[in-house]
Amino acid sequence: MKASHISDDYGNGVEQFLQFIEMHAPSLRGKYFYPCVKCANGRHQSLNEIRSHLICHGIIPTYTKWIWYGELPNNASVSHTESVEVDRGCRIEDMIRDLG
Repeated sequence: MKASHISDDYGNGVEQFLQFIEMHAPSLRGKYFYPCVKCANGRHQSLNEIRSHLICHGIIPTYTKWIWYGELPNNASVSHTESVEVDRGCRIEDMIRDLG
């Protein structure tokens, strides 16, 4: 997240994030929330638009747990055999917390 936006490491990280979104995040007609610095998880876009935003504007540096995309919050450890239901709560409240 802290690498230069034109570096291979950053580009590879963006691609990994997009794959993660596609596999885990709920979509709205093929569009997803995304944590670019400009939009801060406040808009839905296609994966191609998300890629452009993340490369041009960067990703929110503090957004290290992708709880809107299926990753567990609070460093919870879960064995691979357990089934876990994550309560995503109100997304508007989450957006406000992310902005704060």
